[in-house]
Amino acid sequence: MFVFSNLAISIDGKIGTAKRGLYRLGTNNDWNEVKRLRKKADAIIIGGATFRSLPRAVPGVLNVVISKSMKSKKGLIIAGKKGDIRYSGPKQLLAHLKKRGCKNILIEGGGEIMWEFVKYIREFHVTLTPKILGGRTAPTLVDGRGFAPGKELNLKLKAVKRIKNELFLIFTSAPRSN
Repeated sequence: MFVFSNLAISIDGKIGTAKRGLYRLGTNNDWNEVKRLRKKADAIIIGGATFRSLPRAVPGVLNVVISKSMKSKKGLIIAGKKGDIRYSGPKQLLAHLKKRGCKNILIEGGGEIMWEFVKYIREFHVTLTPKILGGRTAPTLVDGRGFAPGKELNLKLKAVKRIKNELFLIFTSAPRSN
């Protein structure tokens, strides 16, 4: 199973504003990259708040929403207390998706979901946008409790592509166990 992520960030590391609504950071070039990567995925994992900010489910791919409060909707797997499967962590969810035949899993955030899956992500696609969003409560690329000193996740820069004022970065990571 190949787990990869794709998010756009501001130069101060934010993936959205402090208001946490739908906010498109990148340009049309970034949106084209989003669509290209989604076509490679068998399933997309997204948090409930992020999913609710979208106009609709992502077509053509299994949408997996991790939420404590959402109820099941057609075409979605809701992982949570009221969902299709009881969510007990990323390892269990990835095993469930593997049993369903999913080979390529795209993590699209938000920051809390990125934290939960960060140890399983093999490739991080990051679009660096020329914006500063600020805000103490604005979500970052990876939120959560963070790594202890000396335990951080080290990545390797695989590719860099510049299109106008955006940088498209790909970082790789070796898989880690819990």
